[in-house]
Amino acid sequence: MATQTIIMTKSGSAWSSVTEAKDELLADINNTSFTSDFVHDFLTPSPVFEESSLDGQTLNITRSWSTIELYNAYKDKLSTNDSDITNALIAQGWTTTESIE
Repeated sequence: MATQTIIMTKSGSAWSSVTEAKDELLADINNTSFTSDFVHDFLTPSPVFEESSLDGQTLNITRSWSTIELYNAYKDKLSTNDSDITNALIAQGWTTTESIE
């Protein structure tokens, strides 16, 4: 089993719910020139358990992967555009940290 933790903030955010934060994140990802529909193209594969929470203006996403190999396959799928999308989000005021255990 592998646990992926993603912690994100956005400058100037005023979210009142996890849904608002994730909707803004996905809208900002979809507005990059690197993907037309991130939500559908890069959905996490099943069976991945995902839990999200909002701590003030910090979005916390925790994913439990049944194997590290599934996580690695997902990251490989993202690798073509991952750094470009990350850089575009940074330019839009996002900060992100990610860890896998």
